[in-house]
Formats: sequence, C-alpha cells, structure tokens
Amino acid sequence: NRRSVYIKVMRNKPDDVLHAFDAPDRISHIPQRNVTTTATQSLMMMNSEWNRKRAAAFARRLDKLNPQNTTEQVRTAYELAFSRAPTSTQLNTALEFLQSKFRGLVKTQPKGPAIGMLGKRTPSPAALLKMDSSQRSLEVSQPKQMPKGDFTAEAFIQLNSLFPDSSVRTIVSQWNSSKASPGWALGVTSTKSSHKARNLILQLTGVPQRGDHGYEVIVSNLRPELNKPYFAAVSVKFDGTGAGKATFFLCDLSTAAGKMQTATKPFAKNKHYASRQAPVIGGRAGITGHSWDGLIDNVRLSSAALSENQTLFHGEATRKDTLAFWKFTKTGFYSDSSPHGNTLQAKGTTPISPALALLTEYCHVLLNANEFLYLD
Repeated sequence: NRRSVYIKVMRNKPDDVLHAFDAPDRISHIPQRNVTTTATQSLMMMNSEWNRKRAAAFARRLDKLNPQNTTEQVRTAYELAFSRAPTSTQLNTALEFLQSKFRGLVKTQPKGPAIGMLGKRTPSPAALLKMDSSQRSLEVSQPKQMPKGDFTAEAFIQLNSLFPDSSVRTIVSQWNSSKASPGWALGVTSTKSSHKARNLILQLTGVPQRGDHGYEVIVSNLRPELNKPYFAAVSVKFDGTGAGKATFFLCDLSTAAGKMQTATKPFAKNKHYASRQAPVIGGRAGITGHSWDGLIDNVRLSSAALSENQTLFHGEATRKDTLAFWKFTKTGFYSDSSPHGNTLQAKGTTPISPALALLTEYCHVLLNANEFLYLD
C-alpha cells in the first residue's frame, strides 16, 4: 500500500517536479515511464523553494503538537511521514542533531530596527524594508483618520527591485488595497503594470455611495531608476466639486546636478477618501503584498497641498500642517517628530528560533527520504 497524489494534466503547462522525474511529455502515448537517477533530481528536492516551505510548515506543525518536547516531535514526525515509529538508532540520531552543540550554529535575526544608508547628497540613516524580513513595513501603532482633505505625502527613497507582476512598490499609504475601501497610496509600478514599469503613481479611492468616482490611478509618468536615491512626493488639491489635481515631484539625489521633475495630473471626484486604516510606510494596512524593497527616509504627511518650495527637498522641518514626520534617527527610529505622536511599529515575519530552524532542516531531510518520496 502507498499514498498517491493525482493531479490534473494540462499538456501546455508541464509540471517541473514531474518533469525532473521523467514524466511523459503528455502528448505522446508512453506505456512506461523512463527511470533515471540524476543530480538534478536531488538538487531540486533539496533546493526548491516549494519543498523548503513544506519542510517549514511540517516543523511548525510538530512544534505546535509537541511544544518543547524534542523526543515526541521526532516520534510524531516519523508517524506522519512514514506511518511508523522511529527505530532506536533513528531516534537517537535525530535527538543528537536537535539537542546538540549544533544548535548554537543557527543564527537568529538581529533585534532592533533595520537601518541602511541613503545618499541624500550626503549619506543619511534610513529605514531598510524587505519583504521576507522582520521589517517588511512600518505601521502607525494607533491608527487615526489622517489626512481628510488636501494633503501632501513626501519621502526620500531608494528602490532596489520591482515585482515580476503588476504589484505596486508602496512608499506610503493609508489603504488596505481593496477597491471597495476608501484610502490612498503613493508608490512605484512594477514589471507588468499597464502604466509602464517604474512609474510614480497615486492610487485614490473614494466612496461611490457618497457620490465619488471610486478607485482611480493617477499616473505621473515620472520614473525613478532602481538603486538610486530620490526625493519623491505628491501634493493633492481638491476643488469645490470634490475632484482636483495631483502634483508629483521627483528629484535624482545621486548627483548634485539633479533637477526637480514635476507633473500635474487631474483626478475625478474622490473627496471622501479619508480612511481609518493604519498609515503604513513601505506597504499597506492588513496585507503583506505591495511592499517596498529598499530604503525610505524622512517621510512627512501634511494636511495641505504643498508647493515645491514648501517640500522637504528645501528644508526638513515640522510645519503647522504637519500630520506626521518620521526621520528614522538611531535614537528615535519609530518616533514621530510632529506633536501628534504617531509612533511606528515594525511589521514582518517573526524571527525563527534556533530550535525551530534545526527542526525545519530535520523535516527537510525526512521529506527527501526514499521511504517518503515515491513517484510512479
């Protein structure tokens, strides 16, 4: 007896795993599968991201079923993977690995904020944001409705990569990415965007039930390059009808000769965009997608449509209309320099413990065992 997994065959979309193990091409009729043993097969099982994620999920399951009980974790692992108990030799070998001095070789992620250096004419400390890290984004710990009318969002940025799809690299937002929810987000488009890649955009969503247009993308056609520091901002001005204009600012800071680029674009009626979602730097409220990859520094939100001469580019200051101003200093990384107390907190993956890291590696070994893996 053996367990089997059956999948739907799509001839124009071959499966990478089955292909490595000599699956037929799904077009020709083949009475028997070829049998080979190649290094590619072993390397795929050891290194594939999918298989490593399965090992991590297996380890979390064992840890939840038998917290802080290594012996029972090993016994449960064998029961789940092989439908039998481990031999005494297998149990002792596993415990030697999971409880030995090797535990000290597993490094935990460093505590405290992740900081990089951003060249704003001269190097300056900045928040380092990465998708698969403990600092994926920075979120206001006590959300409030801000802004409500005219507003300006500014930041110094350096983007290191784009998404391979149409997701947006978000600089700052107060939105959960749902077109049914009011909010706004300033960001940069990615590879497959219909607005071209590396385009500075503002996504603005009002409430159609209150007479608004609803979700709208305002495109600047200003395009920051990767791995370069920039000043980026949008100044939003509403007219009496609830529609208005968004003025974008972008300046290359990698050279002293960099000049400010501007673009003013109209937008439809969306004056009820105000949201109670948490303002987020480098991402969006309540979701993991649309995150930033790189550096962000000196983020300021204002309750006014600022002109170029009033922006951070011409002086880093707290104004009367400043709603929040995050400078990411080493001594007050999460603090708000404005009097409104919009303290930040890091959002991201929880650092894995050394014990769970070793258990994950052990599960990976079990999932690669001949007793577990059988393909026919």
